[in-house]
Amino acid sequence: MMKISVITPTLNREHYLRDVMDSVLWQDYSNLEYIVVDGGSTDGTLKLLEEYKEKFNQAGKTMHYISEKDNGLYDAMNKGVRMASGDVVGILNDDDFFNYSDCISKIADSFSNKDTEAVYADSYYVNESNIFKPVRCYNNRHFTPKRLLYGYIPDHETFYMKKDYYDKYGYINTDYNLGGDMEFILRMVYVCGVKAEYIDKVLITNRIGGVSTSGGLKMYFKRIDYHMEIFSRKNIKTYRYRLWLRYVLRVWNKIYIPKRFLLQAKQTQQWFAHNRSCQ
Repeated sequence: MMKISVITPTLNREHYLRDVMDSVLWQDYSNLEYIVVDGGSTDGTLKLLEEYKEKFNQAGKTMHYISEKDNGLYDAMNKGVRMASGDVVGILNDDDFFNYSDCISKIADSFSNKDTEAVYADSYYVNESNIFKPVRCYNNRHFTPKRLLYGYIPDHETFYMKKDYYDKYGYINTDYNLGGDMEFILRMVYVCGVKAEYIDKVLITNRIGGVSTSGGLKMYFKRIDYHMEIFSRKNIKTYRYRLWLRYVLRVWNKIYIPKRFLLQAKQTQQWFAHNRSCQ
């Protein structure tokens, strides 16, 4: 059975961590390794990590964590990837969570195809006021590598790739304060030709308020500048107006949320309620 490693970078996010760690603990896939990379938290994070390490042990599952100063989010992600012993590696940020118990099983099933080198899926965004009510969908059903030229990437947290390719093509570039996920997926899928397969499932809930989901239009201007720099460094030709089309799509994904995203949110709420009642 293929081993899959899930990595969560965190710093002083005790109030969110329980949701993400529960959603990993409740996965039905047995050969799962969970790694938390803490950047030296000063809240109750370490106590919570110890609590959950025991829960994982009791459930016969593997959890590791480290706590030390890092050089930012992408550095923490890279630390986790280097620690990972899985055949396949993915990231789950500390304020987000899986939507149901067989998310990792779905990922593993996709890798049963020997030609699959990476996978990606759908997700949605929620506000803190109601984490089970989607306010924007992240629909990757029609993604193609060419769409990367428009700044459109699959949600990084649904992107799972064989670990060997990190060693072969490089880790997440820590030169960027913003856009490291864009550079990474562009490099893997467009430049290096990693074959990524779409999973037709809504795997992840993302809270709005992370580095790449807050700041509104002003942040989007900044993100476009970073993306243009990324394309320039790689000698890939694109145009600023193309990147603005992604913003139009983001607005549309707020206006129109397909029924399957709303249905998944309802099912996720029931899943959380059931498992919490059993604890």
